[in-house]
Amino acid sequence: MQINEIEIKNLRSSTTRFKKEDDYKLNKLRTSMQRHGQFDLVHVVPEPITDTYEIYAGSQVIRVMKEMGLERAFCRVHDNSSELLLWVLEAESIRFEIDYYKVAEIVQTMIGKGFTSKRIQHSVPWSMEEIENMIKMKEFDWDKYGEPASEQVSLF
Repeated sequence: MQINEIEIKNLRSSTTRFKKEDDYKLNKLRTSMQRHGQFDLVHVVPEPITDTYEIYAGSQVIRVMKEMGLERAFCRVHDNSSELLLWVLEAESIRFEIDYYKVAEIVQTMIGKGFTSKRIQHSVPWSMEEIENMIKMKEFDWDKYGEPASEQVSLF
């Protein structure tokens, strides 16, 4: 395996795609890449006959890079598509979900150190509303959750 910078026009999506389309996550990826550039390597296998590369992991990254008008991507070039496909399936199956309560703790700590919500929002792929909701979640008195209200509350 080696890492190469490859022209995006020479990359093509694999026919073995297994991820669902998710506009929300695609927008998060787009926002992150606009701020920070390419973060993850694209994993490819060369197609010697056509002088192109087949993408096995990173097709959404390439999609966003094309939208941004970028011409080259950093790719890890693998020799064997079958072995790479097994690796991709394993890697995707062990990805951990984010613990948003822990993220809220980190955000709250950063605010305590002088970061503003707006500054944090410029560095993470979450909207201001999402950041504010994380803060509210962290500040919520969970010990009182589920206790009957001491006064009548009307929703209308």
